[in-house]
Amino acid sequence: NFISYFHCYFNIYVSSKSIALYIFPILKRIKKILIVLVSFSVTMLIMELFIHFTHISDTARNDFNDEIGHGLRKDHKFVLFSEGYGIKQINNYGFYGESITIKKKKNTIRIALLGDSYIEGVQVFERHYFGSIASSLLLTRYPNIKFELLNFGLSGVDIADMYAYQKNMVDKFNPDLILYCISNSDLTPKYRDPLRPKTILKNDHLFIDKEYEKSGTFRYTLFFTQNSHIMNMLNNES
Repeated sequence: NFISYFHCYFNIYVSSKSIALYIFPILKRIKKILIVLVSFSVTMLIMELFIHFTHISDTARNDFNDEIGHGLRKDHKFVLFSEGYGIKQINNYGFYGESITIKKKKNTIRIALLGDSYIEGVQVFERHYFGSIASSLLLTRYPNIKFELLNFGLSGVDIADMYAYQKNMVDKFNPDLILYCISNSDLTPKYRDPLRPKTILKNDHLFIDKEYEKSGTFRYTLFFTQNSHIMNMLNNES
C-alpha cells in the first residue's frame, strides 16, 4: 500500500512539474502582453488628454442622420488650425452659428447662405466671416430691422447637394431669401459623397433620393472619430 501510494504521489508530482514547466512560459508571455497593452493604453490616454487641452486637433465635427445624410454634429464646438485658424460653433440644429428658433421673431429678415467650404468659413474667426460682416452692414443701413444670416455651408458640396440640403434642412427655417453661393465647378453634380441625398432630374421635375449607399467607412468609423482626437487625426490623414 505504501509503495502504491508513493508511486501515485510521484506520478502526480512529475505531472504537476511537467504542467508547470509548460504553463510558466505561457504565463510569462501573457504578462508581457498585458504590460504592453497597459503601457499602450496609458500612452494613448496621455496623448488624448494632451491633444484635448492643447487643441492640436479636435474630434470629428461630422455626423450622419437619415434626414440630411452626411452633415454636421449638433452642439459641437471646435478649433481649426489647417488652412487658417478659426473657432466655430455648430448649433443644436446642426449648422454653424448660435442657436435660433425655427419660428422667426417679428421684424426679422432671415437669409440662408448655401454653399461649400467658402460659405462654411471655418478657417476664419466669426467676426471675419463674410456673413457676419454683411449682417453688420445691413444692421447699420436698416437699424429698425433684424437680419439673420444663417450659415448652411457644407464642405465639398455642389449645386445638386445644395438643393437637396435646402429641401431637407434649410426650408424648415422659412428663410425670406436663399442665396446659392457657387463657383463654376459647383454647377455639375458629381455625387461624390455616397452618404448625401441625391437630386435627380426626371420628367422635368427634381426629386430627392434618400437611398443612401452603404459603401464607405464613414458610418462605421463615426463613433471613434467623434470620441477620439487621435482617431480623427488618423482618419483625416487617410
